[in-house]
Order: sequence, then C-alpha cells, then structure tokens
Amino acid sequence: MSLTAAALTHTQARQRRTIAADARAYFASDHRRIAQTALGLIVWPTARPGGLLGVRGARTAWCALWLIMAWLWLEEPSAGANAISSALQAAPSGMVWLSSLQIDLAHDIAGANVPIAIALGALSAAIAIAVAANRHTKPFLWLAILLNLAYWILGQGLGGIFQGGATDPDAGPLFILLAYTLYTLPPAPPPTTATIDTNSAGRLATDP
Repeated sequence: MSLTAAALTHTQARQRRTIAADARAYFASDHRRIAQTALGLIVWPTARPGGLLGVRGARTAWCALWLIMAWLWLEEPSAGANAISSALQAAPSGMVWLSSLQIDLAHDIAGANVPIAIALGALSAAIAIAVAANRHTKPFLWLAILLNLAYWILGQGLGGIFQGGATDPDAGPLFILLAYTLYTLPPAPPPTTATIDTNSAGRLATDP
C-alpha cells in the first residue's frame, strides 16, 4: 500500500508540475493577446465606464492578470538562483548602452535572484489586490506603470525593435496602456443596500 500511495503521490505531483508548466508557457507566450483582450473589453464604447466589463469587471480583470504575474515570479524559472540574471543577459537590445545596462545589472544581482523574485511577486500581488479593492488605487497604478516600464526596457529590451526582426514592441506598452485605462476609471460604486426610513417607520408605529 505504501508503494502504491507513493507512486500515486509522485504521479499527482508530476501532473501538477505539468499543468503549472503549461499554464506558465501559455501566459508567457500569449500575455500580449491577454492584455489586448482585456484592454479591448475595457475601452469598448458603451454607455457605462469600463466598457463591456464595467468598473468592477475591469478591476477584477486587472487583479487576475497581476495575480498570475505574482505567481509566475514565484515559479522556479523566475525564482531560480540566477534566473533573472540569465533573462536579462538573454534579452534583446540592439543598442550599446542598453546592452551594457542589462549585463551590468545581471552581474550586480547574480546570486540574489530568489529574494528579488519573492519581492516582485509580493509587489505584483499587492498591485492586484489594491486595485481590485479600490484602496490607494492611483499610487499602485503608478507603481504598475513604473514596473512595466522597467520590465519593458530591461527585460524585454524595448521589444527588440532596435535589434531588427521584431514585429511588435512586446507587452510592456500594452500593460502601461492598460494601467492608464484603469487610472481614468471612476471608483467602483459601493454595493447597493436597502435603506429604511426610520422616521416614517416611527410615525407608522405611533399612528392609531
């Protein structure tokens, strides 16, 4: 029985790793399309703010995207000892100053990638939850813009547009535009609750 249980546990763990790897690969390859879809739904011309999603739906979509990014930061490919350094060195550039900046930063953070990945994962989760909960939304959206700008310049090398062969500027500008779109939305309306006119109720109770 113990061998069977051990084999079953090993199989389940392998299946979970496979599912996680597939989800990671899907989001990594289609993150631009996901951001484009969310942006299109939010800016779709309708009579209400937030397009087809509405204000609450837009904030929920934002929260989901950033929670996925938080999870990806904590996955092994991002949280390995030198995973971020390797990604920086492999990022496209096409400009001497940017290549030097990427290489210098990769060397400076070598061996410290795990705490950096944990910090960025926690920060991504905070950005997701703050916007969804409508708490200090604008400061966290500015933080999201700055982070995406850093990711786009350093991690994506401006999409490789100066290296040649790039067909688009990558996902950085899309996520920045998505943050700006959320920035322009009004606060989510509070949930409606039934109210009772206590004065009227008191008058009814005293009437004969």
